[in-house]
Amino acid sequence: MLVRDYMTLNPTTGEPDTTLDEALGLMRRQRIRRLPVLQEGRLVGIVTWTDLMRASPSSATSLAVWEIPALLEKARVREVMTENPIVVEPGMPVEEAARILRERKIGGLPVVDEGNLVGIVTESDLFDALIYLLGGDIQGIRMTVDLPNGLRDVGRLAEALAQDDEAPTMAATVRLDTTSRRGYLRVATSSPLLVAERLAIGGFRVSNLRYAPRENPHRAHT
Repeated sequence: MLVRDYMTLNPTTGEPDTTLDEALGLMRRQRIRRLPVLQEGRLVGIVTWTDLMRASPSSATSLAVWEIPALLEKARVREVMTENPIVVEPGMPVEEAARILRERKIGGLPVVDEGNLVGIVTESDLFDALIYLLGGDIQGIRMTVDLPNGLRDVGRLAEALAQDDEAPTMAATVRLDTTSRRGYLRVATSSPLLVAERLAIGGFRVSNLRYAPRENPHRAHT
């Protein structure tokens, strides 16, 4: 799974001379919290909703009410933006982008391809990737299966699931925890107890069997 699969294409942008008032208006209308800043087509910064809120006069200011709009119209994005932001490429794995977000304690990354801004990937986009990876967009059952032999048990597990006449879909990648040696599955089937029974016959210990409703990520994937 790559950044290009989850990024927002052609994001709304601003310029260094965009006023704070204009930037706030853009974010409100587009319902976004980050605005890449371009100068002559080149990415030179990024400004966030938090940056703009910090720069805006608060209710405790000594300014008169009529002075606040004038101040927002004079102040420019260049004065509050983060210059030379961290960027990623479309071909980067989503887990690497997630690691950068976590380590840098930021909420979004501009996506640049051959020097051109092509998208932006945010925490919300990576949550969508996690939902998809764990089968959160598939309605069915969720179960925990003990895999004491680690990867050697995965083949047997796939064979046991394939015995179902309805050919259930294993929507989640089996995640092996080195300490617990368990796999977490999401299976689409109308006969969950039959699936659990066949896994038990195959020698697997099944637990935490529960109905998993369909989630609704903001975009579909193929």
